[in-house]
Amino acid sequence: MPEELKHINSKYLIREEETDGHSPMKFLCSDDLIYYCKYRVTPKKQELDFLVYEIICHYLLRYLCIPTPNIALVELTKNSFDPKNLTRNRLYAKPGVICFGSQHIDSYLVNDTLLIDSKTAFNHLLNPADLIKIAIFDLWVYNTDRGKKGNFNLLVSTEFHKSVYYAFDNAFAFGGETGLGIFNPSFEVSSGDKLMSTGYFRSIIRFISKSERFEIAQNVLSLCHDESVRDIITKASVLIPEAWNTLPGLYPRIIEFLSSTQRLQKIEQLVYSSLSTI
Repeated sequence: MPEELKHINSKYLIREEETDGHSPMKFLCSDDLIYYCKYRVTPKKQELDFLVYEIICHYLLRYLCIPTPNIALVELTKNSFDPKNLTRNRLYAKPGVICFGSQHIDSYLVNDTLLIDSKTAFNHLLNPADLIKIAIFDLWVYNTDRGKKGNFNLLVSTEFHKSVYYAFDNAFAFGGETGLGIFNPSFEVSSGDKLMSTGYFRSIIRFISKSERFEIAQNVLSLCHDESVRDIITKASVLIPEAWNTLPGLYPRIIEFLSSTQRLQKIEQLVYSSLSTI
């Protein structure tokens, strides 16, 4: 179940990241750790829903035992940054604003040139089976931003002399920008532009036996069906800052979306079909 969400302050702006999405601000924070901090970058107030998605998805990833960076709520302080050093965040990143913060970990980003081309390379991975979990997770929450145009939103860190996958940046779950305010169980279930359909995914999963793939999938899908999902969303919703002005109807809609038996059945069919063809 969701633990208490740490609330910290920004201490020093390192830089604003140049990305196509939220252009997170990289801050050293009051706990002496580094976080990538997101807030609004456009006039659209619904953009704050993306921060809610980040928190909800963090706890769902933890529920599925998928590695993901620690998170925190980061309050921007007056002397920790100069607005002149911000471009996309300049309008809305003000002192007192509470951002979503994802903790920095020493890692590199996965890209589609890093295919696993041998059993030796596969054996260097500590948690390759987690890619199956992540692929199912993305279908479940309708993540529109992992697997599209070579963007994986996967970090690889080194632990015990092996490579470990971390899933991060889940702001565009629940249909992303096109799903704001309207996502519902009738949304299409498809592997298009998803991790499961990429060459990178296939290059790894081919080294996992079909029986093991199906066992992993069965375990994850059973968790998706479980009643505890409702409790996770409900308890996570209490952690969301009031200043983000989240509409009360958002959380019941998320619960309905994730718990839809019809959607889960379609996901199950797609997952087993995809895993059987690798």
